[in-house]
Amino acid sequence: MKSSKLRNLTAILSKIIEIFAWLVAALCVIALILVLTGFSLNSLENSTSLSLSIIGVGADFVATDTMPIAITLLIVSIITCTLVAIMFRNINLIFKKSNTDSPFDESNINRIKLIGYIALAAPVVRIFGNVILGFFTDIYHVDIQLGEFIMGLIILCLAQYFAYGASLEKDIDGLL
Repeated sequence: MKSSKLRNLTAILSKIIEIFAWLVAALCVIALILVLTGFSLNSLENSTSLSLSIIGVGADFVATDTMPIAITLLIVSIITCTLVAIMFRNINLIFKKSNTDSPFDESNINRIKLIGYIALAAPVVRIFGNVILGFFTDIYHVDIQLGEFIMGLIILCLAQYFAYGASLEKDIDGLL
């Protein structure tokens, strides 16, 4: 397939987002290590009420023991950022591969399926994170975005259409 400026721009933007997601995940790992090795959260514990939120997972609570809350927030953030980075890595690879080969390549179909599964998994991770935070704060705040699940399902449907396109392309190549 002929290279296009739009595909190249999309590949570049997806690579930038991938790098940013890996960077945020790495910063969360560093913060988790600091918290686990005894980094003082005294400034947080002196507050009477706190509201923390990282990547769609948050907690409003009266400050007592902030350690389990910080650990939960950081672990869920690491998982979510890793999923986002993997998703955008696959988007980048799809557009790079489409510049040289058919978009109906088997590897692209597998990448689209993986993107769909990740799009379904990311909100589930955030829901579990908020439920776990509820055990520590006694405030259960579960925010379910139906649009995220619909997007994941649409991407999985598109993967099926790409698989059908690949079989049609294979049939046509067999006729030539």
